[in-house]
Amino acid sequence: MLLAYRETPSFYAVGRALGVTHQTVERCVRRAEKFGVMEALDDSPRPGRERIITEEARTFVVDLACRKPKDLGYPHELWTTRLLTRHIREHGPAVGHKCLANLGQGTLCKILAAYEIRPHKVRYYLERRDPLFDEKMAEVLCVYREVEVLKQSAIAQEQETPAVAIISYDEKPGVQAIGTTAPDLPPEPLRHGCVARDHEYVRHGTLSLLAGIDLVTGAVHATVEERHRSREFVGFLRKLDAAYPPSTATAAPRHDGLSVSAAGPCGDDVGQDVPGPADGGGIMTDAPQLLLAHHLKALKLPTFLREYDKLARQCAAEGLDHTRYLLRLAELELIDRERRMVERRIKEARFPAGKSLDSFDFVAIPSLNKTLVLELARSEYVTRRENIIAVG
Repeated sequence: MLLAYRETPSFYAVGRALGVTHQTVERCVRRAEKFGVMEALDDSPRPGRERIITEEARTFVVDLACRKPKDLGYPHELWTTRLLTRHIREHGPAVGHKCLANLGQGTLCKILAAYEIRPHKVRYYLERRDPLFDEKMAEVLCVYREVEVLKQSAIAQEQETPAVAIISYDEKPGVQAIGTTAPDLPPEPLRHGCVARDHEYVRHGTLSLLAGIDLVTGAVHATVEERHRSREFVGFLRKLDAAYPPSTATAAPRHDGLSVSAAGPCGDDVGQDVPGPADGGGIMTDAPQLLLAHHLKALKLPTFLREYDKLARQCAAEGLDHTRYLLRLAELELIDRERRMVERRIKEARFPAGKSLDSFDFVAIPSLNKTLVLELARSEYVTRRENIIAVG
């Protein structure tokens, strides 16, 4: 409307062109002259009743909506507008918000919508549990960048794709194998326009899909196995090795997650030779590292997996034997496991604030024996089977 008036400065002409009255055009132009162009795009505030619910009361409502009903004694997992409205009516006036005594569900929905809060909805998210996620992400991105550089170099020099194999591997265990009990019906005109399938089905157990894609050529290597063990993974490595000529450059298969299950016997396969350069193969030289990483993750030894390579180089530089190397590695795993256990128990306890003896102010209580408290904190009286009486 303002743009039209700028081209044709006539209230009547603009009104006829836009299908509104000239009074509407005039009010819009006057509002732009008084408040500015951007403010004229919206309607002017209308006179009406002032807000009854104060900002403090609205903050109280939002705070309740952000808490779980279970924390307030209700059996519900999520809030409903009816339950939240009833709770606010009952407890709002008691904490000084008398304006919430007659709160309606519609008003509650408007307050929550203003803050974009929907406590009755659930949206799933993926928690980052791997402390080395950023490092692994950078490594994967470097691999894809390396592939792009290889392809661009081959195109610029008008050469064939380099004989390099970079495999990105992943697996999907527990895929349900479902079969039909009746044949599918093809589409029929004026009856059903799509393929008709019977609702009944037959379960054929679960299968595991092992697949890898060559990032250079785009070729996909896949196998479907009935079980999910180390021997299936080793079989996939042999199949992958047979698919490439001996002249193919060596590159480590990139494994996403290394989450193959270690259930069932697999020692007969782990001890066998995996094809490598001596066997005529070209890409399996890193198979022991892959299998070791797989086994350590299956045994739930994340510290072993994270530290074994670095600690091995450190012990080799210091001239330590394999026994001391394993001792150091086991100590790191034990310390990290105890730390995670303490963090998990503190999180489950839901303490309002984390406190420890390191932050305790012994000066504030001079009568408290600091040496005795620190000695008791070591819990050596438990191993000595002594009794402790704490009074106060």
